[in-house]
Amino acid sequence: MGARDERWSKSGYTKELSFNNGFSNRTQIKIIRLARTISDLHGNSRITDLSIWEGVKLNGGA
Repeated sequence: MGARDERWSKSGYTKELSFNNGFSNRTQIKIIRLARTISDLHGNSRITDLSIWEGVKLNGGA
Protein backbone atom coordinates (compact mmCIF):
# COMPACT_ATOMS: atom_id res chain seq x y z
CA MET A 1 0.00 0.00 0.00
CA GLY A 2 2.84 2.38 -0.80
CA ALA A 3 0.65 4.33 -3.20
CA ARG A 4 -1.59 5.21 -0.28
CA ASP A 5 1.31 6.87 1.52
CA GLU A 6 2.22 8.85 -1.61
CA ARG A 7 -1.33 10.08 -2.07
CA TRP A 8 -1.73 11.02 1.57
CA SER A 9 1.55 12.91 1.86
CA LYS A 10 1.38 14.69 -1.53
CA SER A 11 -0.86 17.41 -0.18
CA GLY A 12 0.05 19.89 2.51
CA TYR A 13 -3.67 20.18 3.13
CA THR A 14 -3.92 16.63 4.42
CA LYS A 15 -0.87 16.98 6.64
CA GLU A 16 -2.22 20.19 8.13
CA LEU A 17 -5.66 18.63 8.60
CA SER A 18 -4.19 15.65 10.44
CA PHE A 19 -1.92 17.78 12.61
CA ASN A 20 -4.55 20.36 13.53
CA ASN A 21 -7.14 17.72 14.45
CA GLY A 22 -4.69 15.39 16.19
CA PHE A 23 -5.66 12.39 14.07
CA SER A 24 -4.01 9.13 15.06
CA ASN A 25 -2.43 6.92 12.44
CA ARG A 26 -5.43 4.60 12.62
CA THR A 27 -7.81 7.50 11.98
CA GLN A 28 -5.70 8.69 9.05
CA ILE A 29 -5.87 5.21 7.49
CA LYS A 30 -9.66 5.13 7.92
CA ILE A 31 -9.95 8.52 6.23
CA ILE A 32 -7.68 7.39 3.39
CA ARG A 33 -9.83 4.31 2.83
CA LEU A 34 -13.00 6.40 2.82
CA ALA A 35 -11.41 8.93 0.46
CA ARG A 36 -10.28 6.15 -1.91
CA THR A 37 -13.84 4.79 -2.03
CA ILE A 38 -15.30 8.26 -2.56
CA SER A 39 -12.82 8.95 -5.37
CA ASP A 40 -13.73 5.64 -6.99
CA LEU A 41 -17.42 6.50 -6.83
CA HIS A 42 -16.71 9.88 -8.44
CA GLY A 43 -14.69 8.20 -11.18
CA ASN A 44 -11.35 9.68 -10.14
CA SER A 45 -8.21 7.60 -10.44
CA ARG A 46 -6.52 9.53 -7.62
CA ILE A 47 -7.59 10.67 -4.19
CA THR A 48 -8.56 14.34 -4.25
CA ASP A 49 -8.62 16.88 -1.45
CA LEU A 50 -12.41 16.96 -1.80
CA SER A 51 -12.67 13.21 -1.27
CA ILE A 52 -10.38 13.48 1.78
CA TRP A 53 -12.58 16.23 3.18
CA GLU A 54 -15.68 14.08 2.62
CA GLY A 55 -13.86 11.18 4.31
CA VAL A 56 -13.11 13.34 7.33
CA LYS A 57 -16.76 14.39 7.56
CA LEU A 58 -17.98 10.79 7.26
CA ASN A 59 -15.49 9.65 9.86
CA GLY A 60 -16.87 12.23 12.30
CA GLY A 61 -13.75 14.41 12.36
CA ALA A 62 -15.24 17.67 11.17
